[in-house]
Amino acid sequence: MTKEEFFRLLSKYEQETSTPEETQLLYSYCEAAQQKAFSQTWELSDREETRLRLLKRLNRSVQTMEKQAKRKKRLRYTQIAAAVVVLLGLGWFFSKEQFHKVPAANQITLELEDGSIQILDAQEPFQLTDTQGTVVGKTTNQALRYTTGVQDSTLVYHTLKVPYGKQFSVVLADSSRVLLNAGSSLKYPKSFLAAGTRSVHLTGEAFFEVHKDTRRPFIVHSGALKVAVLGTRFNVQAYAEELATHVVLVEGAVALTAKEQDASDPVLLAPGEMGSYSKEGKVFSKKQVATPVYTSWMQGQLVFRDITFENMLKKLERHYNVKINNTNAKLAQERFNASFGDVPITAVFESLKTYHGINYTLKGDVITIH
Repeated sequence: MTKEEFFRLLSKYEQETSTPEETQLLYSYCEAAQQKAFSQTWELSDREETRLRLLKRLNRSVQTMEKQAKRKKRLRYTQIAAAVVVLLGLGWFFSKEQFHKVPAANQITLELEDGSIQILDAQEPFQLTDTQGTVVGKTTNQALRYTTGVQDSTLVYHTLKVPYGKQFSVVLADSSRVLLNAGSSLKYPKSFLAAGTRSVHLTGEAFFEVHKDTRRPFIVHSGALKVAVLGTRFNVQAYAEELATHVVLVEGAVALTAKEQDASDPVLLAPGEMGSYSKEGKVFSKKQVATPVYTSWMQGQLVFRDITFENMLKKLERHYNVKINNTNAKLAQERFNASFGDVPITAVFESLKTYHGINYTLKGDVITIH
């Protein structure tokens, strides 16, 4: 059995489409892995020989787990199979039980085309492989980078989700970069088609640096709003709980359309303009703005201009991953101007207390305003 044949068989097993005979054959090869049988039939690089030592450590862990917890036999073989994939240099392949583990609320996650969830750690290197074992992406410098220049014949979607209190970047297969703010998600193709549009779907807030491609317009779908560009830099704020979606253009040009409106008559933005779409009124408006106010979150800063107290609290909750209860109803619709650097949440509320007389108490990660 070749490396390619083994991996195809492993993929069928994970998808529960393998026959009993194929499953038994896979089990046999997994057992052989413990005895280094692969090293005698398959040529291994120095890197693969190094990973062989990882196999020994993993096998010892599996044996310890079996003694401590009566796990099913199939789990053991799946974990051994994962070690084999590491040995072959094809990337880490997680067992079903690991792959479908429910992530914690504060973890960055990547949902793959089959619905499985991969937890991403900005500090830990990770390689993303397809069903054939080809590396299609990896994490470096707090970003998930897909292999560029790849074009597929069919669209396969991944969804990146960033929780409250965190930010994370993704470099798409067309070299476009997207920085997601806290509490946001982006659905996008693993690679784009050779022709047509490059479409992604955003919930929350993100800053886009779109790689120019005149043959394939880049389109951001966010609720009822559609943002079409060729190559540009812009910020989209489209949190589900907010009453409007805002697009701030830093460079280039964008065209805004809504589902309820004629696509042949878009709202065009020039650099330094913000286009807003009211979800209730279903109308557009645009105005000149200072773009750094709306992109300051990328540097970990918070800049608020003529914003209601209620809306400001929502942004603070997302940024700091805290719960804020406002028991002072009179404050909700008052408007504020404030700027905060990369400071702890206590410094923010101490400033609000000093300059605006707002009293609060902090208990754990819950803030109550009196």
